[in-house]
Formats: sequence, C-alpha cells, structure tokens
Amino acid sequence: MPIHFERKTLLLKQVPIDELNEMQKNSVHFFFPGYHDGAGFSIAKQPAGSTVSSPTKVAQESGFVVIEDHNQHRRFAGDFSLSRGRYHTVCRDERGDDGGLLLRELDAYSKPEIAGLFSIYDTTNSDSAMDPLPAPLNPKMSALVCIPRELRRFPSRFREAFPSAVVNTAVRFVAVVPLRVSAITFKKLIDLRMPKTRQWLVTELTRLKNRTTGEVVFPLAGTLDDFYDVLPTLLSPDLGDGHGATQVAGSWLRRLGAEALVFPSARADARVSIASGELREWYGWNLVDYRDSPTPAMNDFVILSRWHRFPSTAEGSDRELPFEFQDAQLVAERSGPASGSFALKGIEAVQRIFSDISLWKAYAERMGSGLGEALLRFSFSLASDEGRNVDSRRLAQVSRIFMLALVGGESAKQDLRRLPAMPWVLSICPDCNALIERFLSLCD
Repeated sequence: MPIHFERKTLLLKQVPIDELNEMQKNSVHFFFPGYHDGAGFSIAKQPAGSTVSSPTKVAQESGFVVIEDHNQHRRFAGDFSLSRGRYHTVCRDERGDDGGLLLRELDAYSKPEIAGLFSIYDTTNSDSAMDPLPAPLNPKMSALVCIPRELRRFPSRFREAFPSAVVNTAVRFVAVVPLRVSAITFKKLIDLRMPKTRQWLVTELTRLKNRTTGEVVFPLAGTLDDFYDVLPTLLSPDLGDGHGATQVAGSWLRRLGAEALVFPSARADARVSIASGELREWYGWNLVDYRDSPTPAMNDFVILSRWHRFPSTAEGSDRELPFEFQDAQLVAERSGPASGSFALKGIEAVQRIFSDISLWKAYAERMGSGLGEALLRFSFSLASDEGRNVDSRRLAQVSRIFMLALVGGESAKQDLRRLPAMPWVLSICPDCNALIERFLSLCD
C-alpha cells in the first residue's frame, strides 16, 4: 500500500533534558527516575562459576562480542540510537495544553519509595488547581512545578538531593523545571489519529518481513486487518514496550523515511474525534521525531509474543491480558460521518490503582519497628475476600484512606478508628485497635 505520509504543523511539548541546568536535571531524576537516556552499555559477562550454556556463552564461544543495553527502551524508537529528547506530547493550543498528558507520562517513571508524596503542576494546562502556586512564579512561564509534601514524621528526601542548596529546613522547597512548547512542520508525518493511516499501518506492519532473511517478523501472532486489533499491543503497558512490536515499527518507519510518528499514549484514555474524514478533537497522543536520526542499527527482528487483547476481545483463558487492561474498554465508530473516531477508557483508572498502592507501601516501609510491615499485612487483609483473594481496587481504596490519614485528614482518621468495632475486622486482626493508634500517632 502507498505510504500515508502527511504534511502537518503540530504544537508539541516536552521536557528539554538537554537544555536543563544541573539542579533542574537532578530534580527530574529525583521525581521521575528513568526519564532520561539510561546507563549506557557494557560487554556481557558470564556469571562466575556458571556451567549453564546460556545464549550469551554460546555467542561468545562463537566469536561474537555480546553487548548489554542498560538504557531504558523508548516506545517506537526502533533501537538505542534515538534519544529521549525526540519525544513530545501533542498539544491542543499554542500555550501547550495537552490535557495533562505529560504529567501522566512522567508519572510512569515515578518511584514513591524515592520521591514520596508530592504535588506536580504543568503551567501550560488549564487547571484551577494552579491557583496556589508560589507567587514569584512567572504566570507566562512554561514549566513543571514539583512541590514535595513535608510530613511531620516523614520529611521529604528531596532536601537530601540538594544538601548545599537549602540550609534552612523551615523554608519550603519547590522545584521548577522549564518546558519547551514549539510548532514544528513535518513533511513526512505518520499520524495514527487518521483512519486511513491506521489502516495502512496495521496492514503493512503485521505482514512485515525481515530485510536480510525474508522471514516474517511476527511468526506466532499472525496478520491483522483491523487497527483496533493491533492497538492493545501498541499500548503495551511495560515501560518502553517490553514486547518489541513498537520497536519493530520504529525501526521500519525510520527506514521508510518517516520524519515523525503520532501515536496513542499507553498512560492515558486516548481518544480521537473524526467528522467526515477530518480530525476534529483528540486527547492522549504523543509524537516521536525521527528527523536527522541515524540509520537504525537493528536490521532483523523476530517477535515470538502474540497480539495483546482488551478484555472484550480476548479469546479464551490462555490469551495474554496485561493487568493494566483489566478494565479497558474501546468504543469505536466504524461507519457514518464519525467513522474512525474512537475512545479508550479504563487505562488511567488502573494507573491510579498502582499509584495509590505504591505510595502507601513506600510510607509504611519507612515506619520501622515492625509497624509498617504489620500495617501492610492489615491492609491486604482488609482488601481480601476473607483472607484469600486480594482485590486490587479495594486495596487501592484502603491505601488511600491510610495516606489521607497520614497527611492529616480527619475523616480518614475517623474511618480507621471505626474499624475495631467491626467483628470481621477483629477476626482478621485482633490487635488492630493498638495497631491503628500507633499509626495515628505518626499522622499530621
């Protein structure tokens, strides 16, 4: 099929890592570890004393030098030669409003055990929550504003990252990281918001063959003709897509001469509205810039995994279904004037579940004296079905109550104090009253 290149000017936003000063880079790395180019490469070594004939050992004995890639994979990059600086969110106005997508992308790299509880704002988005931002901040500045939450018994570890910058512990510490908003014109753009481009991609990608061997790239997955069937795989929830399909696509598109790709975010409930073939409205789309990038180093791929499926289209109990897709719902218009429009729901809700549970776990582990471990066991018991199966949604709700109490929420504290009055709670934790009181003594 003819390549669906388009000429378009897009409004784009990113964290310009290459332009940040040392303090700004340290702030990004503190709040979002992994949101950078990684740790480089090294020559692979066989573990000392190992007698197992691993692929690495076989390759080395055959005269090959095996290189380990320690960098974080990047979705649709194709290989390690494309840097983080190539990625942008697609904005809806000149100010840089992307509906909060950049914050969702960054959140995927956050580690609560390091950063703890903090508030983050994007000054380019329309949000009334921006009102309490520090007065000295230029209202016209495009920036991320990260404000660590200083709890009475759990001071933010952000100060430890800048020991020479803040001497007075009474001073509130705020990190401001500049953003870059720009309008860029692409002559050979692959835009997956457009229905015809999507059809071209699924037809060509799923039938792709290797350049040197002629073997099919997806021997087990098979060919597809419907973009919505390949969409779950493009949204593989692993950081950088650990299953490899988007890396194949990135390498292939770069070799075709594509200047950029607009693709749906794996961290958002992406949607697009089409009217009579024209793009009207969208949310949750990123862009990777391929202009002037080197020729991909990887020539051939063999992907042995099968295509992902959303729950509504999964076939049989043996189909691979990532946890992040458990509530995913896809609504698509296949005919009429709105044909090509679709809306994905349920991805962001699961991300919130992960965030709530991880944050509570991080603070519980800082409590020491066995208290944190006991509280975590108690939390899992509260979220379980009579101590057997743990429901992730319920565990997230329990985690949220503990965190709200920790930051001083009176209603959450009262909810916790009522628990010992419930017979079923006492049956799973006879000493829960003392446990809860020990916890409340740590709360703000």
